[in-house]
Amino acid sequence: MRKGDDANLKFSSKGDVWAGCLMTSINESQEPVPQSCLDTTLDRVVEGVSHVLGKHLLGEDDSVVVNGAVELSGGFFDRLRSREWLNCWDIAAALEMTDRPAFVHLGISIPLHRKDANGKVIPIPNPFSRWRKEIIDYMRRDMNDLERPQVFICPLNTNANYFILLEINERTKMIYYYDSMATHRIIYCKTKSTLVRRVIEIIFKDLGFEYTGAKD
Repeated sequence: MRKGDDANLKFSSKGDVWAGCLMTSINESQEPVPQSCLDTTLDRVVEGVSHVLGKHLLGEDDSVVVNGAVELSGGFFDRLRSREWLNCWDIAAALEMTDRPAFVHLGISIPLHRKDANGKVIPIPNPFSRWRKEIIDYMRRDMNDLERPQVFICPLNTNANYFILLEINERTKMIYYYDSMATHRIIYCKTKSTLVRRVIEIIFKDLGFEYTGAKD
């Protein structure tokens, strides 16, 4: 499938067992997955995708669309083998492949910082404005609770090199902030405020939701 083609490979269909194979291999054990096992699983995934596309090898000009929502280049699978940083679209694809209730809405990663011409990391003004508008629009829709999103999840890219996860939960009236590398003081609420928390509490203040600090 070339970029621009109308074809769409959906990882959620029953026939696309290789995508589930990758997720199952990772989820079956709580221990870190050895690199050799990960490579073997990725080989099976690439083989299955290549078979559907009718190609022996996948190239950067090939693309795979996950659940009709996120388009990835063929090089995505090679990035999983290496120690390269995953980009926002890789993260979005991973979230799309997770099982979740219909009331959970996924957002595309929001950058909180950027690098200037000198390579210095600087904050981006009003990073949440568009996502906040999207959430408010959903909340105001005349829909029943089974049809309307009530939990909004979005990755945040901070310091231009690190992803964390934010959840706005209308059902619990809470804002959850997940950070696998949070310090001990933040996890156990000894540090009461962080830059991310201050920005979030300001932009979503009118929701009246409580904020719970970083968790792993």
